[in-house]
Amino acid sequence: MLRVSHHLGNIHQDSDLAAQVTRWEHAHQLEEVTLNEREAQKSRLRLQTSTGQELGLVLPRGTEITDGDVFAFTDREGGLLVHLALQEVMVLTLRPGLPLGKQHHWLVRLGHVLGNQHWPVASVNEAVLVPVSLDRAVMETVLRTHHLLDQFTVRYERRSWPKAALQLTDSFFPSGTVTLSHGLETFLGGQSAEIDLSQLLQDYLERKIAPCDLVAYAHAYRAAEEGDVERLHQLDRYLNVSLLPQELRQGSARSGRATLETLRRLVEEPLFQAFLAGIEAGKSSGHISICLGLLHVLWRIPQRRGGAMLLYTFMVNFLGAAIRLGCLGHREAQRLLINFRPHLIPLADQALESPLEEIGTFVPLADIRAMQHAHLSVRLFSS
Repeated sequence: MLRVSHHLGNIHQDSDLAAQVTRWEHAHQLEEVTLNEREAQKSRLRLQTSTGQELGLVLPRGTEITDGDVFAFTDREGGLLVHLALQEVMVLTLRPGLPLGKQHHWLVRLGHVLGNQHWPVASVNEAVLVPVSLDRAVMETVLRTHHLLDQFTVRYERRSWPKAALQLTDSFFPSGTVTLSHGLETFLGGQSAEIDLSQLLQDYLERKIAPCDLVAYAHAYRAAEEGDVERLHQLDRYLNVSLLPQELRQGSARSGRATLETLRRLVEEPLFQAFLAGIEAGKSSGHISICLGLLHVLWRIPQRRGGAMLLYTFMVNFLGAAIRLGCLGHREAQRLLINFRPHLIPLADQALESPLEEIGTFVPLADIRAMQHAHLSVRLFSS
């Protein structure tokens, strides 16, 4: 079996390496393999190349393989070229120059037509993405019949399809996380002018969510990959005693159980049903981080991406609470999201590598405010 461990670079970024790959191909020293998105997130893989060779891939944990990556063999000349299998999507963009009212009209009409066809849809920036599940000409005929091609430009790309990830992070999903302020309601205490929300959010992310919830998520993800339901319950109990404020502990478990209950009749995998049965039998509480680790494996959401999603969802809920409490505007909230976005992947990478024994938080004042929240006479949020 061929063994690969050394990453040489990417042919899309290094012209010299691309030339070397061509030479290997001419000398019959090049092996090629196509991975799906889930496989590309793993650090250890046993694969078969396009020529039928068995291949062992061993990389540092947290490595994310991208299309065009090249690896050296450990015991022979030549190398391995990796291709990623991506989903072909139709990308629809409104033609420039339309008045705002017309834009709304045609976007609603597009949504109505796509919904009638039962085609999955995702919105990324200013584009609407639709997976290509039929012949392109057939799909375009449907749009042309409703005069949509007069208002939208169409192009085709191959890219990852985010439908599962979008569903779990959407506020439309009834997990109940939007009812949590994580102590922010008490923190403000009528003195929002004295609170630096940007610094407070940073403290929550770096010293609370990443080193606690995200570490638990990472270990739950690995337990789910191994199909170990007892390990999932063990991790759930471990997280339960790591969350000190009662309201935060209860809110996390309530959101997790709401997620499981929503999907009870929709997710038939035995591991999901076994975990749900254990929760109902009282084996553990069903914290949201543990539930997401399980679901991300079942729905093939890569661990690194899922970790960043968890952090991003917390940010959105935290800033949404600040908006509803009247201490933050929508534009300022968007500015904070943009500023914090580059920090999510590094935070996720660090947490995904952390041993379970290092789980914990150190934001004492935030925990105190969360504990005080239970004693407020009037409350907008449940935590």
